[in-house]
Amino acid sequence: MAAQGLPPLGEAQASARRRGRALRSTAVVAAAAVLALLLAPQLRWMHTLCGSSRGGGGVQHSGQPRGGRQQQEEAAPLPPGFRFNKVVAIIAFDRFEYFRQVVDALRQAWGSEEYVLTITIDGPPEGADAAAAAAGGAADGDAAQQPGGYSREGHQAILAYAQNLQWLARNGRGRFRDVIINASDANLGVWPNKKRAVAGALALSDFAVVLEDDIVLERDALRWFEWHVTSGLIFRRPEIAVATCWSSSFPYHATAVEGHDLLVAREMGLLDKYWVDHWAQPWGWATWRRTWDAVGADWSGQDIKLARAIQAQGWFETMPLIARCNNIGSVGAHKKGKGVGHIHQRSVTSASFGNLAACRYRELPRSNNTAPLDKEPLYLQVARRGILGDTKFSTRSMEEHRLALEKFKFEHPEPSNWRSSC
Repeated sequence: MAAQGLPPLGEAQASARRRGRALRSTAVVAAAAVLALLLAPQLRWMHTLCGSSRGGGGVQHSGQPRGGRQQQEEAAPLPPGFRFNKVVAIIAFDRFEYFRQVVDALRQAWGSEEYVLTITIDGPPEGADAAAAAAGGAADGDAAQQPGGYSREGHQAILAYAQNLQWLARNGRGRFRDVIINASDANLGVWPNKKRAVAGALALSDFAVVLEDDIVLERDALRWFEWHVTSGLIFRRPEIAVATCWSSSFPYHATAVEGHDLLVAREMGLLDKYWVDHWAQPWGWATWRRTWDAVGADWSGQDIKLARAIQAQGWFETMPLIARCNNIGSVGAHKKGKGVGHIHQRSVTSASFGNLAACRYRELPRSNNTAPLDKEPLYLQVARRGILGDTKFSTRSMEEHRLALEKFKFEHPEPSNWRSSC
């Protein structure tokens, strides 16, 4: 007989079993929590490594972490009526080997799938068909016999490739949102063709990126350009008229300059910095409706005349301290005349660095935004700049250069200027 006030034996056993199960369940939950804490870093790493291209924290084929373009501050609201349709305009003629590299780099840039690509192709020079016929109907003939060294083969290859890109985009198999071709039957010339390329892009959007056929973007270049809109910079500061992806910093040279340039970029925290400058560089740039409405009608298409028009307005460009693009052309002009060689190419660009998605762009203050950039103390004392073969620091040992950088930072003691967010 069970003791008075106690449950029967069977009920007591059942109650004990229930308590045992509850204790075991609590222990399992606690153990799982501890295990989760211990494995969290590894799980996060595996998620980043293995995440799909459609969500989570995976890595895109272009190398941009998913969500990387959103690691900047929240996008500022756009002014009413501002059309932020993303457009890239490529200006082309007959340099097919350059053109295909430009398209390939653009295809790999973060966010390029959101862009409409316009390709504006100038027509063949007068007499080109007759020259080809005289050469026996060869596709290219002898380039030396073509007007101005024109490459008929290159021109036709650009048109064919543009048509292929358009077909891919319009049949859901391309990288770009759409491809629009504007090919002239007549030869308009370099500057009129450039103007109609910019005008055509800004007919589609109030924001456009402009590339000549020898400007290759780095993977974060579109992100840099877009930031001018999404951050609200161009609406808060109406004096900002254009943005360039090119930089005065770190010109290419045949000697071993890259090590010193990388040291400067790292030690001085330049990866997220930009200058404001009283000019407009033509080697990869973006502009917006306000600028175009003010200067577009009277612009001939010539690079220097756009820069002079922006100066006349009292306006400025933004230029990254580390280029977000590169100029692969082998012929260029400067104030001392025409030069053959990679005079606009950079030795170091953002492609030389990782963690680009973390960059929060910051203006590097200047004492006078209208003064020539080559007068900046940074360029005069520790960093190479320009297009004319600056090698003045490459004869130092790396340790000597590092000490010079430390001295420069001591003499220019605003520490936030020399720290990078990325």
